[in-house]
Amino acid sequence: MKSLYHCRYRFYKHTLAPQKILAISDVHFAGEINDHHRRAANFARQSKPNLIVVTGDIINNVYAVKNQEQQQNLRDWFLELGKIAPVCACLGNHDSYEYLKDRPVRVGRRKYNYVARNNSPLIECLANLDNVHLLVNEVYEDKNNYVFGLSVPPDYYDSPMHPGVEKKELLIEELKQYKKLLQNLPNGKAKIFLVHSPIHLTDLEVRKYLNEFDFILAGHMHNGVVPPILHELWRGHRGITTADKHLFANQNTRLGLYDDKFIELGAVVTISRKMKTFGVFNTFFPTNVATIKISHAQPDGHKPSVRRRYKKLRS
Repeated sequence: MKSLYHCRYRFYKHTLAPQKILAISDVHFAGEINDHHRRAANFARQSKPNLIVVTGDIINNVYAVKNQEQQQNLRDWFLELGKIAPVCACLGNHDSYEYLKDRPVRVGRRKYNYVARNNSPLIECLANLDNVHLLVNEVYEDKNNYVFGLSVPPDYYDSPMHPGVEKKELLIEELKQYKKLLQNLPNGKAKIFLVHSPIHLTDLEVRKYLNEFDFILAGHMHNGVVPPILHELWRGHRGITTADKHLFANQNTRLGLYDDKFIELGAVVTISRKMKTFGVFNTFFPTNVATIKISHAQPDGHKPSVRRRYKKLRS
């Protein structure tokens, strides 16, 4: 199987400066840099973007950065990206999970070995890195870009292990709290909204806070964990599974475009380490990357151009 799946978007926006943005999601770092991570970094070097964005699930759980060696491995990977272009990232649900092997949490009749605590281990790990910006409800701004990273509280995912009841009312509360950073945005800059989960983003109550953004980027769904061959043949909106634990759920699980601004990203690491022996199947899933190119090439164009292809890339 070819090792990298690249989705290329070209937007014709003559009010914005031409540039290229590399977007990745669901890195699921588990203590060591693996082939998927190396492929993403190598692709970043080859594509030479002006900006790199990461939409959450940077780590598999907080124990992925429990010692200095693990922390340095993750820092080195981000620093490698930061040498290519400014990096902006937001937090995902896995970035706050703590593994409780000896004292599982009971919810009803079920026991869970993961519980959402806080994101401080990851935040501390990535603090003060050159050209790397972990946006915990903050803004990164340069001459061409305005990037807001929404990092919702861990209990938004209805922990433990977000069994599909993500809390829309909590998301709206967060958007209200940061309303000043979501409105009256600067003209002439690409306005980019980063969030981990796409669930609820098409809701009208939510979308009214995001109207001024040119791009809304999310991850979380792992392309529905559709195997690569089926992924090319399966043109519907149903995936094998989704982040809310529904089988064959009615979600657009492909790496694709919902409308002219909403892009759902695939995963760098499709099957996370928490799946234990199932992690071996990552070998059969490509590393997902996406590039967003802002172009003046067709001033009369209204719809973005979207191209997808598999690519061999050394790790």
